[in-house]
Parts: sequence; structure tokens; C-alpha cells
Amino acid sequence: MRKHWDKTSGGFLIRCKRCGRFFVSRHANAQYCDLPSNDPKENGKTCKEMRRIESKRKERERGRKLQENIDAGTYVMTAMYGVISRSEYMGKFQEYLMTKYHLKNYAAFQGWISQNAELMGNEYDDFQMKTGLRRMDMDE
Repeated sequence: MRKHWDKTSGGFLIRCKRCGRFFVSRHANAQYCDLPSNDPKENGKTCKEMRRIESKRKERERGRKLQENIDAGTYVMTAMYGVISRSEYMGKFQEYLMTKYHLKNYAAFQGWISQNAELMGNEYDDFQMKTGLRRMDMDE
């Protein structure tokens, strides 16, 4: 929506994204009004206050979902990249091994794994040290 400068009040006339009411602000990028809500559940809080509350709720929910995914093994917490998907993490490990042992394709990689299964633990440790993709617990 275009914002219009209101000469009489000395601010921009803006429609609130939450309640749809018009309000005047000195800031053209304002999105939420400071008018008290008419909803009795919101105890007279302003749209700006309610937006902050809703934003914090969503952030906590995202954090809970992320923790569930990490616990389920869908995502991996790393020292270098933060949280990445498990498939991306394993793809980087595969890339590391293919480069290190000059394996040209996936079939060669699978053949190498079947012949060198006992080395995988050591290779995994080396991979974590060299790439910084060390798996972390959320407590670290």
C-alpha cells in the first residue's frame, strides 16, 4: 500500500497490517498501529504489542520443532554451519571421502565403503576435524 504524507498531522497515513485501521506515523516503514485492540482477549494491548507477542510465540514454536527434528535425526547441529539437514551432512561426508580417495562416482564410493567399513569411524572423526562439521549437542 502506498503511504501518504498527512500535512495536518505531520506524519504518514498508514493502514495497520493487523487490524486494518488507519494510523499516523512519522516513520514510513511502520506496519502496526499503537491503537488499543477492541478484542477483549487481548486486554487492550496495541497491535504493535500483539505482533511482538505473536512473533515470540512463533519463534518458540520453531525452536521446539527444530529440537524435535534434531532429536529425530532429521537435522544435525554442527559447529560450523549451525543446523543442517541430515542428508546434507551425510552428502558432505560422502563428498569428503570421494575427494580424499579419488573416487570418481557413487558406485566406486559404495565399493570403497564395503571394503573399508572398519575405517569409517576414523574417517568420520577426520571429516569432522577437517571440515568443522563436528556434530554438537544442543547443550554445547
